[in-house]
Amino acid sequence: MASRSRLAGIARKAAWGLLALVVLVVVSVYVLARTDWGRARLLPVLESGASRYIDGELHIARLEGSLLRGATLHGVTIVRNGQTVLSIERVEGQYSLRNLLSSAILLDDIILVSPRFTVTQYPDEWRAEGIRIPKGDPNEPSGGTVTLRRVEIVDGQIAVRPEGQAYDLAGVQAEVSVAVTDEINVGVERFTATETLGGLVVTSLTTHVRFTDERITLDPLAFSTPTS
Repeated sequence: MASRSRLAGIARKAAWGLLALVVLVVVSVYVLARTDWGRARLLPVLESGASRYIDGELHIARLEGSLLRGATLHGVTIVRNGQTVLSIERVEGQYSLRNLLSSAILLDDIILVSPRFTVTQYPDEWRAEGIRIPKGDPNEPSGGTVTLRRVEIVDGQIAVRPEGQAYDLAGVQAEVSVAVTDEINVGVERFTATETLGGLVVTSLTTHVRFTDERITLDPLAFSTPTS
Protein backbone atom coordinates (compact mmCIF):
# COMPACT_ATOMS: atom_id res chain seq x y z
CA MET A 1 0.00 0.00 0.00
CA ALA A 2 2.79 2.37 0.90
CA SER A 3 4.45 1.71 -2.43
CA ARG A 4 1.20 2.33 -4.27
CA SER A 5 0.65 5.54 -2.29
CA ARG A 6 4.15 6.78 -3.18
CA LEU A 7 3.50 6.04 -6.86
CA ALA A 8 0.20 7.92 -6.73
CA GLY A 9 1.97 10.87 -5.11
CA ILE A 10 4.68 10.87 -7.77
CA ALA A 11 2.03 10.67 -10.50
CA ARG A 12 0.16 13.63 -9.01
CA LYS A 13 3.33 15.68 -8.80
CA ALA A 14 4.26 14.76 -12.37
CA ALA A 15 0.77 15.75 -13.58
CA TRP A 16 0.94 19.09 -11.77
CA GLY A 17 4.43 19.63 -13.11
CA LEU A 18 3.27 18.95 -16.67
CA LEU A 19 0.30 21.27 -16.22
CA ALA A 20 2.57 24.00 -14.86
CA LEU A 21 4.87 23.57 -17.86
CA VAL A 22 1.94 23.87 -20.30
CA VAL A 23 0.68 26.99 -18.51
CA LEU A 24 4.20 28.47 -18.60
CA VAL A 25 4.50 27.85 -22.32
CA VAL A 26 1.07 29.35 -23.04
CA VAL A 27 1.77 32.41 -20.87
CA SER A 28 5.21 32.84 -22.46
CA VAL A 29 3.79 32.71 -25.98
CA TYR A 30 1.03 35.12 -24.95
CA VAL A 31 3.53 37.60 -23.51
CA LEU A 32 5.87 37.26 -26.48
CA ALA A 33 3.04 37.71 -28.94
CA ARG A 34 1.75 40.89 -27.29
CA THR A 35 4.99 42.81 -26.87
CA ASP A 36 7.33 44.44 -29.38
CA TRP A 37 10.28 42.73 -27.67
CA GLY A 38 8.64 39.31 -27.95
CA ARG A 39 7.49 39.77 -31.55
CA ALA A 40 11.01 40.76 -32.58
CA ARG A 41 12.30 37.48 -31.15
CA LEU A 42 9.54 35.45 -32.78
CA LEU A 43 10.52 36.69 -36.26
CA PRO A 44 13.53 34.33 -36.66
CA VAL A 45 11.31 31.44 -35.54
CA LEU A 46 8.70 32.30 -38.17
CA GLU A 47 11.33 32.72 -40.90
CA SER A 48 12.93 29.40 -40.03
CA GLY A 49 9.62 27.56 -39.72
CA ALA A 50 8.53 28.64 -43.21
CA SER A 51 11.73 27.38 -44.86
CA ARG A 52 10.04 24.17 -46.07
CA TYR A 53 7.79 26.25 -48.32
CA ILE A 54 10.33 28.87 -49.40
CA ASP A 55 12.72 28.58 -52.34
CA GLY A 56 15.27 31.11 -51.09
CA GLU A 57 15.67 33.15 -47.91
CA LEU A 58 12.59 34.62 -46.23
CA HIS A 59 12.92 38.01 -44.56
CA ILE A 60 10.26 39.83 -42.51
CA ALA A 61 11.01 43.42 -41.56
CA ARG A 62 8.41 43.79 -38.80
CA LEU A 63 5.65 41.82 -37.10
CA GLU A 64 2.57 43.37 -35.49
CA GLY A 65 -0.54 42.02 -33.80
CA SER A 66 -1.18 39.61 -30.95
CA LEU A 67 -0.53 36.51 -33.13
CA LEU A 68 -3.29 34.75 -31.20
CA ARG A 69 -6.11 36.04 -33.42
CA GLY A 70 -4.27 37.74 -36.23
CA ALA A 71 -1.01 39.29 -37.36
CA THR A 72 0.42 41.85 -39.76
CA LEU A 73 3.75 41.27 -41.47
CA HIS A 74 5.62 44.23 -42.96
CA GLY A 75 8.35 44.08 -45.57
CA VAL A 76 8.09 40.42 -46.58
CA THR A 77 10.72 39.39 -49.13
CA ILE A 78 12.15 36.16 -50.54
CA VAL A 79 15.73 36.43 -51.80
CA ARG A 80 17.34 33.77 -53.98
CA ASN A 81 20.93 33.97 -55.23
CA GLY A 82 21.10 37.60 -54.18
CA GLN A 83 17.96 38.57 -56.12
CA THR A 84 14.57 39.46 -54.64
CA VAL A 85 12.10 37.10 -56.34
CA LEU A 86 9.05 37.97 -54.26
CA SER A 87 8.12 40.97 -52.15
CA ILE A 88 4.98 42.04 -50.31
CA GLU A 89 4.73 45.44 -48.63
CA ARG A 90 2.24 44.18 -46.04
CA VAL A 91 0.42 40.95 -45.21
CA GLU A 92 -2.60 41.07 -42.91
CA GLY A 93 -4.16 37.86 -41.62
CA GLN A 94 -7.08 36.95 -39.36
CA TYR A 95 -7.41 33.47 -37.89
CA SER A 96 -8.07 31.43 -34.76
CA LEU A 97 -5.49 29.25 -33.05
CA ARG A 98 -7.89 26.29 -33.13
CA ASN A 99 -8.11 26.49 -36.94
CA LEU A 100 -4.33 26.84 -37.27
CA LEU A 101 -3.60 23.79 -35.10
CA SER A 102 -6.14 21.57 -36.85
CA SER A 103 -5.21 19.17 -39.66
CA ALA A 104 -7.75 21.17 -41.71
CA ILE A 105 -6.14 24.63 -41.52
CA LEU A 106 -8.58 27.47 -42.10
CA LEU A 107 -7.78 31.16 -42.56
CA ASP A 108 -10.64 33.61 -42.97
CA ASP A 109 -9.10 36.82 -44.26
CA ILE A 110 -5.72 37.48 -45.87
CA ILE A 111 -4.80 40.85 -47.41
CA LEU A 112 -1.68 41.21 -49.57
CA VAL A 113 -0.69 44.83 -50.13
CA SER A 114 1.60 45.55 -53.11
CA PRO A 115 2.75 41.99 -53.81
CA ARG A 116 5.40 41.62 -56.54
CA PHE A 117 6.10 38.14 -57.90
CA THR A 118 6.68 36.07 -61.03
CA VAL A 119 4.83 32.98 -62.24
CA THR A 120 6.97 30.88 -64.61
CA GLN A 121 6.14 27.90 -66.81
CA TYR A 122 8.70 25.11 -66.49
CA PRO A 123 8.72 21.91 -68.59
CA ASP A 124 6.83 19.96 -65.92
CA GLU A 125 4.92 22.62 -63.99
CA TRP A 126 3.99 26.25 -63.35
CA ARG A 127 5.75 27.78 -60.39
CA ALA A 128 5.50 30.99 -58.39
CA GLU A 129 9.13 32.03 -58.01
CA GLY A 130 10.25 31.86 -54.38
CA ILE A 131 7.52 29.43 -53.33
CA ARG A 132 8.18 25.71 -52.90
CA ILE A 133 5.33 23.19 -52.79
CA PRO A 134 6.61 20.14 -50.85
CA LYS A 135 6.07 16.95 -52.79
CA GLY A 136 5.18 14.00 -50.61
CA ASP A 137 4.88 10.34 -51.45
CA PRO A 138 2.12 10.10 -54.08
CA ASN A 139 1.07 6.75 -52.60
CA GLU A 140 0.48 8.30 -49.19
CA PRO A 141 -2.67 10.26 -48.32
CA SER A 142 -2.25 13.97 -47.71
CA GLY A 143 -1.69 15.07 -44.14
CA GLY A 144 -4.47 17.65 -44.14
CA THR A 145 -6.04 20.53 -45.99
CA VAL A 146 -5.54 24.28 -46.17
CA THR A 147 -8.42 26.64 -46.92
CA LEU A 148 -8.09 30.39 -47.43
CA ARG A 149 -11.65 31.70 -47.53
CA ARG A 150 -10.76 35.16 -48.78
CA VAL A 151 -7.47 36.51 -50.11
CA GLU A 152 -7.48 40.12 -51.27
CA ILE A 153 -4.69 41.49 -53.47
CA VAL A 154 -4.22 45.27 -53.43
CA ASP A 155 -2.08 47.02 -56.07
CA GLY A 156 -0.20 43.91 -57.13
CA GLN A 157 2.33 43.37 -59.91
CA ILE A 158 2.51 39.90 -61.44
CA ALA A 159 4.94 38.84 -64.14
CA VAL A 160 3.63 35.82 -66.06
CA ARG A 161 6.22 33.89 -68.05
CA PRO A 162 4.89 31.10 -70.30
CA GLU A 163 7.53 29.39 -72.42
CA GLY A 164 8.79 31.92 -74.96
CA GLN A 165 6.34 34.66 -73.90
CA ALA A 166 6.06 37.45 -71.34
CA TYR A 167 3.13 39.28 -69.75
CA ASP A 168 3.41 41.90 -67.05
CA LEU A 169 0.27 42.67 -65.03
CA ALA A 170 0.19 45.94 -63.08
CA GLY A 171 -2.37 47.49 -60.76
CA VAL A 172 -3.75 44.07 -59.87
CA GLN A 173 -6.82 44.22 -57.64
CA ALA A 174 -8.26 40.80 -56.88
CA GLU A 175 -10.25 38.69 -54.47
CA VAL A 176 -9.73 34.93 -54.50
CA SER A 177 -10.32 31.83 -52.40
CA VAL A 178 -7.89 28.91 -52.16
CA ALA A 179 -8.38 25.27 -51.18
CA VAL A 180 -5.39 22.91 -50.99
CA THR A 181 -5.93 19.15 -50.75
CA ASP A 182 -4.38 16.63 -53.14
CA GLU A 183 -4.89 19.37 -55.71
CA ILE A 184 -5.09 23.17 -55.58
CA ASN A 185 -8.34 24.98 -56.36
CA VAL A 186 -8.43 28.76 -56.74
CA GLY A 187 -11.69 30.66 -57.14
CA VAL A 188 -11.27 34.14 -58.64
CA GLU A 189 -14.21 36.28 -57.52
CA ARG A 190 -12.82 39.63 -58.64
CA PHE A 191 -9.82 40.61 -60.79
CA THR A 192 -8.74 43.81 -62.54
CA ALA A 193 -5.32 44.58 -64.04
CA THR A 194 -3.45 46.22 -66.91
CA GLU A 195 -1.07 44.20 -69.08
CA THR A 196 1.73 46.74 -69.51
CA LEU A 197 3.62 45.11 -72.40
CA GLY A 198 0.66 44.79 -74.75
CA GLY A 199 -1.61 47.43 -73.26
CA LEU A 200 -4.54 45.07 -72.56
CA VAL A 201 -6.78 46.26 -69.72
CA VAL A 202 -8.91 43.69 -67.90
CA THR A 203 -11.75 45.40 -66.07
CA SER A 204 -13.24 42.22 -64.62
CA LEU A 205 -12.45 38.50 -64.55
CA THR A 206 -13.99 35.53 -62.79
CA THR A 207 -12.92 31.92 -63.04
CA HIS A 208 -12.15 28.73 -61.16
CA VAL A 209 -8.60 27.42 -61.54
CA ARG A 210 -7.77 23.79 -60.75
CA PHE A 211 -4.14 22.70 -60.42
CA THR A 212 -3.34 18.98 -60.54
CA ASP A 213 -0.16 17.03 -61.29
CA GLU A 214 -1.26 16.61 -64.91
CA ARG A 215 -2.83 19.92 -65.93
CA ILE A 216 -4.25 23.35 -65.14
CA THR A 217 -7.91 23.90 -65.99
CA LEU A 218 -9.99 27.10 -65.98
CA ASP A 219 -13.74 26.58 -65.91
CA PRO A 220 -15.68 28.71 -66.33
CA LEU A 221 -13.72 31.77 -67.55
CA ALA A 222 -15.36 35.16 -68.04
CA PHE A 223 -13.62 38.50 -68.45
CA SER A 224 -14.23 41.93 -69.92
CA THR A 225 -12.17 44.84 -71.26
CA PRO A 226 -13.07 48.54 -71.66
CA THR A 227 -14.23 47.86 -75.23
CA SER A 228 -16.13 44.61 -74.56
